Amino acid sequence: ALPSEASIEAKRLVGLARVWGHVKYFHPALAYRSDVDWDSALVAAIPRVRAAQTSSEYATAVQMLLRVLGDPLTRVLTPRTETRAATPNTEFGHRLTDDGILFINAGEYGALFAPSVPQVVERIQSAYRDARAVVIDLRSRGPTDAYARFQLTYAFSGLESLLTTEPLDTPGEWYRVHTGYESEGPFSSGQYQTGVFIRRGRRVTPSTGSRGIPIVFVLNEHAGILPITVPLQLAGHARIVFEGDLAQHTVGETVEIALPDGVTVQVRRSESVLADGMSAAFRPDAVVPASADQDGDSALARALQMARTFAPSRVDRERLPAAIAPPPDRAYPEMRYPSLEYRLLAAFRIWNTILYFYPYKELLDYDWDTVLGEHLSSFVTAQDAGEYARAVAAMAGRIQDSHAYLAGTLVTEELLGTGYPPIRVRMIEDTPVVTALYEGTPDGIAIGDIVVAVDGVPAADRLTETARFLAASTPLSLLDRAAHSFMNGPPGSRVTLTLRDVTNREWDVVLERRHEDYSTLYHRERQGPVMRILPGNIGYVDLDRLPLGDVDRMFTLMAGTAGIIFDMRGYPQGTIWRIAPWLARDARTVARFETPLVGYPAPEPGSLAFVQTVEPERPGQVGYQGPTVMLIDERTMSQAEHAGLYLLAANDTRLVGSRSAGANGEITTFTLPGGITVGFTGQAVTHADGRQLQRIGLIPDIEVRPTIGGVRAGVDEVLHVALQHLRGQP
Repeated sequence: ALPSEASIEAKRLVGLARVWGHVKYFHPALAYRSDVDWDSALVAAIPRVRAAQTSSEYATAVQMLLRVLGDPLTRVLTPRTETRAATPNTEFGHRLTDDGILFINAGEYGALFAPSVPQVVERIQSAYRDARAVVIDLRSRGPTDAYARFQLTYAFSGLESLLTTEPLDTPGEWYRVHTGYESEGPFSSGQYQTGVFIRRGRRVTPSTGSRGIPIVFVLNEHAGILPITVPLQLAGHARIVFEGDLAQHTVGETVEIALPDGVTVQVRRSESVLADGMSAAFRPDAVVPASADQDGDSALARALQMARTFAPSRVDRERLPAAIAPPPDRAYPEMRYPSLEYRLLAAFRIWNTILYFYPYKELLDYDWDTVLGEHLSSFVTAQDAGEYARAVAAMAGRIQDSHAYLAGTLVTEELLGTGYPPIRVRMIEDTPVVTALYEGTPDGIAIGDIVVAVDGVPAADRLTETARFLAASTPLSLLDRAAHSFMNGPPGSRVTLTLRDVTNREWDVVLERRHEDYSTLYHRERQGPVMRILPGNIGYVDLDRLPLGDVDRMFTLMAGTAGIIFDMRGYPQGTIWRIAPWLARDARTVARFETPLVGYPAPEPGSLAFVQTVEPERPGQVGYQGPTVMLIDERTMSQAEHAGLYLLAANDTRLVGSRSAGANGEITTFTLPGGITVGFTGQAVTHADGRQLQRIGLIPDIEVRPTIGGVRAGVDEVLHVALQHLRGQP
């Protein structure tokens, strides 16, 4: 068992999760290499990390994970030290040997923005006219960062066109990019996608004075590489000599990840790709050991020899895929109680997926970075399938998103159960109250009865325990979801409820749990006509039950009314996109959307933003001109909240009731060992003016909540207040 989240073992596992997740979503190879089983690599690494006693052993365990990629750029970095100077002269300059070899030395990269650099370039250009070959020494005595390499490229940009006698395209960069989390779940509309972004290279054209003379580049592990180097090599005009350990080279775009114990991992971000789609990966023609002293510069000697007896060599290339279709995550449904390693795989997947793809992390009550460490112990110590399911649910619940849900046989059987008693309970005045009776409910139970206990456990305690394994955007939404599930159990089983009626009499009743979908999203609780005219010539429409095909007929019925009440205390049936144009006065913005854009070659993750608008059904005409009201409460969620945004934009509809659930944006899903599916909101949605909706909800213009007395009397107090408002009454 893990002692605590503060233990070095827990910190090392969190570090391992961070590296594993970054490689999973961004390393180019995992997009197209079917021979790498990244899950299995993690499963093999976890015992080694847990057994590590020292920082060195931890670094070795992480390196063994990365080794399966076969990528020298993706590795644990060894402590960085300065190497010997590449040449006696560490300044940018040149010299011409007696036999006409032009030797160009990059020197210290940090000095390549010096005011004297343009003059040095001019002198090199002049000396080039008399040279029969060129050796370009790009070796650096110490580590270089991206800015230093930009300085190198900038300083040599004035020489590139001299080095080629034909137009050459410098390599582009090939990145994995995600717009949201692409899944194969039932809610996917296709707008979440994984693909490739290719940043194009540029064309280098010969300048006056360019000559087809041999070129040899000299590099070491710290060197930058000029964009034209590989194209010249492939065109047969250049060769490359590498000094030192090729496995330690840094040629390519990478990111560094700091782990505990002072361990740092370097991960490749992109692949270099030529204009024809072929790989432009760095592959030297010769590798020589690092020289021990200045007098034995074997790399330079080899380069001069190549320049004098130049013969181009063949460098094999492979074509990079133009598009990628990585396989979906394996759900391992056969693992009802996964082994420790696969339980940790589940925790790592939850943490990384939300880390990169949940658009509302900044709205959480805590830093998501801390969540994995806080939950590791529950995954490690889970003794059976039930404890594993509870560990998953408790961690997923930290998403604080009413869209978040768990599905799968393991969850339903071990956690909440799918069997419901034939009653519906809602939280009214912070009390679980019976609000609906279904077929088969025994006599004696009445609307308005209070649930005092479930199987002998006080209802308040049962609600609190149930809420531990649920996610919700707001406290009211959490209570609503808990009230939906706190009486659950296996289908066909029986539950004993202690009820209290209007006379304060308490009694026990035994109800059979049925396998029915009394969903928290699709309520369909109300009875009576879906659309009707109420006293005072006020129209009423139940958007929870109105079919899309009845929208036009509904407006025909409502044509002469003094106003319309849209009851949206539930979930609509895709009708708002047809309703709103009937009400719109002019074109207006409905909402703003942002979908996570992850992996794009920028310093930080971004988003794809767009706005949604509504326009009148017929330009210049309004289909329905009367005032409208929408009824809302904590059951108003997702598309129901979006219906509110549409009505607010269309005709400034008034909102009556209590705050909605505060969860909007299309759902996406991922899977975990044990056949568990986890859903969450995949895109951010705000009001038209940018105001926050998630975790706040739609805020009513007129706030009114139902009471226990109103429920018992059969009075819909929210509807009553809406009627008063449209009639002009206080």
